[in-house]
Amino acid sequence: MTIFHTDDTDTKIAFTDNQIDLQCAGASRAYINNYALYISSGFPLAFLSSSGATPNMKSGGTNNQDLLFTTGTGNPTRLQIESGGNSTLFGQKTTFRYDNSGGMGPYLSLQNRVTANGTACGIAFGCDNSDASMTTSDYGQGQIKVFADSGSYGNMEFNLHTGANRSFMKIIGNGQGETGAGAGTEGMRGGVAFGNA
Repeated sequence: MTIFHTDDTDTKIAFTDNQIDLQCAGASRAYINNYALYISSGFPLAFLSSSGATPNMKSGGTNNQDLLFTTGTGNPTRLQIESGGNSTLFGQKTTFRYDNSGGMGPYLSLQNRVTANGTACGIAFGCDNSDASMTTSDYGQGQIKVFADSGSYGNMEFNLHTGANRSFMKIIGNGQGETGAGAGTEGMRGGVAFGNA
């Protein structure tokens, strides 16, 4: 069963088994059933603005499995959430604000909740066409990495790219003058090491 305009028969509301289908120009653009409201692949859910570009969200990326948020002149993508869980923010400045007089304001928490030796997290800086990766050889120009050693001590490493990804400063966290395997694989006393450490 369908409901359509006599002068525009390819734009209509179609009813199937437990489903309502909205069709425009002969193609399904959205439908609703017992499970969800579905929007056609790559077709945006747009929010009307009083002037200028209309912000929207839509599917995109490989096989349209990513979620894209767009806004601004030409509606460029500002946030892309990939199906694998990675996210990319596009824009010069990102502000996190939480006003808390006399207490902790906003903070960035990076977590890798595994206890194995070498477990790490960090921040990579890319200033050219590199991917600024911390898991492949496509390094950025700099990295800050925090990792756990075999003694479960925290260590912080500052790396720069000079033909390779090299460590120029390490802060060793074993503390209390401890050395040896039980104090971490570095075999160093707690402190700061400079150069190609």
